[in-house]
Amino acid sequence: MFFSQQKMRKRILGAVALLLAVHAAAQNPLPEYRAPQDDGVVSERGVPSRAIGAQLTLLVPDHTGLTRLAQPTLWWFASGPIEEAELSLWQGDIPVLTKPLRRLRAGLHSITVQKGEAHLQPGTVYEWRMRVQGEHGGVATVASGRIARQETRVNDDVSALARAGLWYDAIDAISRQIDRQPRSQQLRRQRVALLRQIGLHSVAGEDEAYLPLGLQASLPATLFHAGDPVWLTLACDKPCYLRITHLGADNQRVQVWPNAILQANLLPAGQPMRFPLPGSAMVLRASSPFGRESFDIEAASAQFPLPQIQPLPNGFFPVPKAAYPASRANQPLGTYQSLTLTYRTAE
Repeated sequence: MFFSQQKMRKRILGAVALLLAVHAAAQNPLPEYRAPQDDGVVSERGVPSRAIGAQLTLLVPDHTGLTRLAQPTLWWFASGPIEEAELSLWQGDIPVLTKPLRRLRAGLHSITVQKGEAHLQPGTVYEWRMRVQGEHGGVATVASGRIARQETRVNDDVSALARAGLWYDAIDAISRQIDRQPRSQQLRRQRVALLRQIGLHSVAGEDEAYLPLGLQASLPATLFHAGDPVWLTLACDKPCYLRITHLGADNQRVQVWPNAILQANLLPAGQPMRFPLPGSAMVLRASSPFGRESFDIEAASAQFPLPQIQPLPNGFFPVPKAAYPASRANQPLGTYQSLTLTYRTAE
């Protein structure tokens, strides 16, 4: 098999890009949070501020989180704007710090405790609360988390902090790095990993919107003879909906999935699957006319609508030429991805 200089250059550049990505991932592995000994106290999370149509979530684990700092930084997430709130820090029944907050935008927020405001003592468990005032004098809602200071020497590396069980320091370190490099996918993956490890999946989804879906697809061969079964192996880094169209050697295009018979097309994250499913009644086989054929695989965070046309007898939907490729939406990173697999068929 021979390649032109242009094709060879593209392959070399692609291999270099892959090596660089692998090297970057090796240099920045996903952090593993190791929770300290549970003190039996469960932190309250995700209390909805229903009076103003927003939800406030503290970035805290479901146990007492640790910090090595006397003046730590506290992080929370608001899914919508909040007009009035109050942050407070308590030692038992004694308020140590109270801060009124106004006009919070949607997104992540943080406050660093200042030296003149409070000083966390080692071994003492504190509780910090976010109180959101209801609209028009409505009932306030409160979310709370627990924090304790542990005197230890750990460097500022996010993974080292997470392994040491220093939740507040780890989430603060990665969040500050993202603030400095908001386009870094690797940094956002690290924060997603931390948030998912403590069950804050909805907040992790905010970062995942900046990450590609990570669609992967492959064929078992590039040449199929008449009667050979043809299938695809599919995987995605994030949960996604799939749409697969086939372009035959006769230049006719059909949507093979979802189809009139099999409409369930949600692919769970990180779980490779085969299409058609082994043992199912649906089988794809190489048949005439023979020649160059391809599959276009699309992945999206939202469901694809079924074509409003009459399906073929096998359940597939014909795709009019005028509807393709215009049907491919120009959607932002993290919500849409597509790729094409090309192969040949012969007698």
